[in-house]
Amino acid sequence: MVAIASMKVLAFLYFYTLYTGANAFYSHSYF
Repeated sequence: MVAIASMKVLAFLYFYTLYTGANAFYSHSYF
């Protein structure tokens, strides 16, 4: 159970950084 929870947290952090990274990339490319 702990492994599944930690994997969910890792997946959340991964997609969160991916999402914010994409936003930052597009923002910099626009300006």
